Amino acid sequence: MPAPRIPITARPEPGWFLLPEPAGFRLHLEVTAPVLARVRATTRTHLGGHLPTDVVEIVELILTELLTNVHNALGPHAPASVSVIRDKDWVRLVVADPDPTAGPPAPRLHRPGPADLDAEHGRGLFLIDTLGAHRHTHYTATGKQVHCQVPAVR
Repeated sequence: MPAPRIPITARPEPGWFLLPEPAGFRLHLEVTAPVLARVRATTRTHLGGHLPTDVVEIVELILTELLTNVHNALGPHAPASVSVIRDKDWVRLVVADPDPTAGPPAPRLHRPGPADLDAEHGRGLFLIDTLGAHRHTHYTATGKQVHCQVPAVR
């Protein structure tokens, strides 16, 4: 049996449990507005020395968009988990939440028109689909997982 991983934070904090991985990190959190900045900082810390800056910024943006969707759908303090793992060609992202009934629509097959760009909602998924690849939603007995990949080199 492998030894348990030690979270990067010295002490467990309510609503934040970080598990470093050799090629990224896994994170269990309660989604609140202040936590989103901390997720971006964690992403920079764990990917910054391994990937180009623009790729790290894209990963930060996609994670922020997906976690904001969780916050908007389920409210503040919704539990979520994040997995960010890089390999030679891709950074693989998974954001999971406990709501199995609703998920983001399938990726758009067309570019948004002027009315779409003026909309208050829905632009985040367009950004994700433009900057990332292979977004899909997987429903489980305990909720859903939104998967996305970002090319490791732009």
